[in-house]
Amino acid sequence: VLNSIVPGGPAEQAGIRQGQVVTHVGDRVVTNGNDLIAAIRENAPGDLVTLVVDGQPVDVTLGAETG
Repeated sequence: VLNSIVPGGPAEQAGIRQGQVVTHVGDRVVTNGNDLIAAIRENAPGDLVTLVVDGQPVDVTLGAETG
């Protein structure tokens, strides 16, 4: 379950909201927050990745790392 979404960030721009569940990043299965972070970090800023969010595919263009 996504606990927070960065305002104006790539996820929000793709229509993803707090409280939704991500189960895949590309072909990789995500079972917890650490899996999600690791799967996202395997990609570079600007990459287009497909997340499965609440059972639906959502394309997200990754932004630059902040913080």
